[in-house]
Amino acid sequence: MRSHERAERVQKRLEMPLIVAALLVVPATILINSDGSEGLRALGGALNWLSWLAFAVELVAMLVVVPDPRSWAREHPLRVVIVIATVPLLPAALGWLRLLRLFRLLALLRLLPGIRSAVKGGGIRYPALLALFVVVLGGLALPLVEPRQNLGAGDGMWWSMQTVTTVGYGDIVPRTDAGRLLGVLVMVTGIALVGYVTASGADRLVTNAQEAPEPADDVAREIADRLDLLGGQLDTIGEQMEAIEHRLDAGDDRPGRGPPSPPGTHSS
Repeated sequence: MRSHERAERVQKRLEMPLIVAALLVVPATILINSDGSEGLRALGGALNWLSWLAFAVELVAMLVVVPDPRSWAREHPLRVVIVIATVPLLPAALGWLRLLRLFRLLALLRLLPGIRSAVKGGGIRYPALLALFVVVLGGLALPLVEPRQNLGAGDGMWWSMQTVTTVGYGDIVPRTDAGRLLGVLVMVTGIALVGYVTASGADRLVTNAQEAPEPADDVAREIADRLDLLGGQLDTIGEQMEAIEHRLDAGDDRPGRGPPSPPGTHSS
């Protein structure tokens, strides 16, 4: 039991440093593939090494503190693959594999407040963050899988944005199989995001219509009481009118009273 608690504590302490290490992949990739000076590319290489070392330290630490290292490795294969497949000593042609470290940014979703309730309630924060992640991943990966086009990180991000929005100006076109596969991933993400937003909006409208509050019982009773009161007042007014009519009729029928005499006549 203590071993599990210790492993959980170590995992929580390494969570934020690993997220920072994953973020370092972005500037490292930009600097390594930039057309700037050797110093900038060397700085990118140093950031790449620093990022990889953080993942390697986490892997070693977890294998030491967990009760069953083999079971942990089977349950977290991506962490093992990241450390083995993204070693900075690999050939430059395999440099795009360092982007696998960006998958660690998915841990941010667990740290965002209310993200689970947003997903259950039809929110779009989770899909939007996932789409942003794919856009950044695609933009950084395109120059690496299309080396003959001499594309920079800015070109890759521009291509990724127009692809995820299904605009497709056609100024940058993937020509390798890896580039086309990357394009399919970005396009499917954009289409899925639009479909999710549309379905979420329609579902929310239907839910709000079904859950529209009905008049409260006390309000309905108050309206009924006032209608009854108004009906009673109308009955009273009707009775009073009938009484007045009876009095007028009784006054006209009294003996000795007849129609009024014409002017200028005198009785004898």
